Amino acid sequence: MSTLKLKRTKISISYGTTGGSGMKYDAKGGTGTKHPITGEEVPPHLALIDAIGQLARISVIFGFEDAALETFTRQRDEACERRKQEVVK
Repeated sequence: MSTLKLKRTKISISYGTTGGSGMKYDAKGGTGTKHPITGEEVPPHLALIDAIGQLARISVIFGFEDAALETFTRQRDEACERRKQEVVK
């Protein structure tokens, strides 16, 4: 089995509220993405990890952190199980 590796990522999250406020978040990493200060390439996984943090924050702000944690945990556990099964083959 070949091991897949992330090449690049791009994440966009936005929301609006009944009060008129909102937020837009964009992140990217990987091939061709340079850090604005250091000029070094940004690893593709960093955008994903930061986006998970943003989604966690949003879920707490709007009061659905339990459902978000349950979904994250279930999806992570299912992916880990699939990965284990692939390694065994």
